[in-house]
Amino acid sequence: MGENKKEKTSPEDERYKYIGFDVFPRKPKKFWKSEEEQKSHLEKVKKRKRVLSGEEREHSLVYVDILSKVESLILTFFSALLVITFFLPWFSLEKGGQTISYTPLGYILNFGFIANFSSLGGFLPVVFVSFLLLFMILSLVSGLGNLFFLYRKVEPLEKYLKSLKRMLFFNYLPVSLWLLVIMISIVGFSTPLGSAFGVAELSESFNVVNFVTATNFGIWMALACLLVNGVKASDL
Repeated sequence: MGENKKEKTSPEDERYKYIGFDVFPRKPKKFWKSEEEQKSHLEKVKKRKRVLSGEEREHSLVYVDILSKVESLILTFFSALLVITFFLPWFSLEKGGQTISYTPLGYILNFGFIANFSSLGGFLPVVFVSFLLLFMILSLVSGLGNLFFLYRKVEPLEKYLKSLKRMLFFNYLPVSLWLLVIMISIVGFSTPLGSAFGVAELSESFNVVNFVTATNFGIWMALACLLVNGVKASDL
């Protein structure tokens, strides 16, 4: 007797069998009886979603602004103040019993004379006054740049925040120059003929004590504004 051979099926046929093609061999019926029923159900879902978002997710971090209005106002204040400090006294020197104050603008206008005098002491004092000049210029650029990137219209929001973050990180650049200025003043350098000007803060040498003594409130305000703006960059 010949044995009945089992009909061989391909793996493809087996797959169709298990996933239910044999159950619905024809086109399945519509799930909704009518379009009105479908619309009615969708409306109920939307209403339920509004209720849940108002009650259960009221304090969710999803609804927290990355840059709140208060933070935006704080950044505006310190950025505007940073620009204003460019016209405030950064240095005060005592000469002949009188105190003479210098703004960054005055420092820039007289930089040629300052650089020539510094070159008498060698390379280090020239680097010192040059870094100080860059610190002043970049501080002004930071303040103006912060205000520009805060209030320019950019879409989408992610692009706006990304560009603002880069600008706020830029505030650390003048801060880095400030640290270099402090480091050079700690090392100190000679200032030949410094005492010939009759300025109390200048002598035959210059160090961090002379530098801090010569500074005025404007330079410290600028440094504080730069740090406040730079710290916010890490939150964006």
